[in-house]
Amino acid sequence: GEASPFTGLRVPAKDSPTDEDLDYLGQVMAPWRALVSPKVSGAENLPEPLSKRPILFVGNHTLFGLYDCPMLIHELYLRGFKVRGLAHRSHWMSGVGDTFQRFGAVKASPMAAYKLLAKGEPVLLFPGGAREVNK
Repeated sequence: GEASPFTGLRVPAKDSPTDEDLDYLGQVMAPWRALVSPKVSGAENLPEPLSKRPILFVGNHTLFGLYDCPMLIHELYLRGFKVRGLAHRSHWMSGVGDTFQRFGAVKASPMAAYKLLAKGEPVLLFPGGAREVNK
C-alpha cells in the first residue's frame, strides 16, 4: 500500500482526553445541566464516532465559553466523540489553558487543526474566537 502523507505528524499538546476526564467534566457540569436542561437535535445525522474520518464541529459560544463549551464537549462525548477543542492562546496566559488541555483542548492554529484532523481526531472550532466569546 501507499504510505500515508500524514505519517509522523505530531499532534499538538496531549492525546485525546481520557474517559475519566470527560466523566469528571460531566459531573462538574451536572448542576448546570439540571438548571438549563439542554436539548440536542440532529444527533442522528452525525457520522459514526469511531470512523477515524476527519470531522470538524463548528459552534458559537457566549459567557466566555464557560458553560456552553464544556456542555457541548460532554454532549459529544456521550455520543462517542472525544473532540479536541481549538482554544485561543490567551487561555494559557490566564492560567486556565492547562484545565482546557485536560479536556482535549489545544492552542488554536490552522496547523493544529490540520494535524488533528489528519490523525482522524474530531475537532471543535468556534470561529468567532475571542470576539464572540464576550457576547
